[in-house]
Amino acid sequence: NIAETSHYLGYSKDHIHKLKNDSFLLGTHYYKKSGKLLFDKAQLDNWVTFDSDTKDAIEIANEVLKDLL
Repeated sequence: NIAETSHYLGYSKDHIHKLKNDSFLLGTHYYKKSGKLLFDKAQLDNWVTFDSDTKDAIEIANEVLKDLL
């Protein structure tokens, strides 16, 4: 959940919410189950070690859309 993910990554709960909105992908990094957010630890580990230095998915999508329009 948010609290556990916050503790695990060392970020505030507010920052986890921002990451959820800006960087994490539903169905990959987190899931909604019974009204709760559940995070995939393996995907979070992968994000920390490989993806944190790259652009987030939403930013990439926005750039692709901008180029198409």
